[in-house]
Amino acid sequence: MQAKQVVECIRALPLGYKTVLNLYAIEGYSHKEIAFMLDIEESTSRSQYTRAKSMLEEILIRKKIIQKPVKKTNFFWSSFTKLG
Repeated sequence: MQAKQVVECIRALPLGYKTVLNLYAIEGYSHKEIAFMLDIEESTSRSQYTRAKSMLEEILIRKKIIQKPVKKTNFFWSSFTKLG
């Protein structure tokens, strides 16, 4: 995966998402600091970061830059449902 491809995908994110993603993951600010800088709630910073990561992953998968992760099944639940 090339950094240029990832940067292009980050640019496709909504402004709030990409701002929080950049400030938290790249610049290293805390959610508390981001909330103060952007005049938003700390919980808003956290949720925008989580949504940004999810949306970024979807974009990277759609552009075939990364593969969709294999979903792990709950062993107990899958075994239980096979019995019934």
